[in-house]
Amino acid sequence: PGTNSVQTLSFSPQGDQLAVGALQEVLVWDARSFSNFTRIPGAGAPAQFSPDGRYLLTGTAANPDATQPSWD
Repeated sequence: PGTNSVQTLSFSPQGDQLAVGALQEVLVWDARSFSNFTRIPGAGAPAQFSPDGRYLLTGTAANPDATQPSWD
């Protein structure tokens, strides 16, 4: 595997976004068109949407086992 290989995939509860958690970044894609919606540098796997879809919880690129920041 590469140095930034995919570690986790997570669909939003509505199914309209796909978070791809890699070791050095998280990408959020539009799940309908598969266009890149946003890139979160400094975040890393794991990546998981909150049950209501309002937040995206991630690890950090520096330490995947650290406390997970959230993004809205």
